[in-house]
Amino acid sequence: MPDRSDKISILVETAGMSLVREIAETGWLVEVALREPNQQSDSRYFAVGLGNAIAAEEAVLRYPGILQTDKRSARRSLTSTELLKLGLRTEAVRPYR
Repeated sequence: MPDRSDKISILVETAGMSLVREIAETGWLVEVALREPNQQSDSRYFAVGLGNAIAAEEAVLRYPGILQTDKRSARRSLTSTELLKLGLRTEAVRPYR
């Protein structure tokens, strides 16, 4: 029997074809305070498919428009339900709505 602790997989069917997508085991909700000169910061939220909070804060820098000077904070870990609903893959970064 496969070890469930390895990865979570979901089966996606598209036009009669089956495709297995690997879903991240853990992830973080990261808040980014975008800093604009002479303006208040504007917060954005991202789902990040990494298990380490510090690594998740760094990973959002790969998203277009996020700068090293923007304040980044891992707010909480994502639930398994959120990971599945988002289809969040390991190391993926995507806006959280």
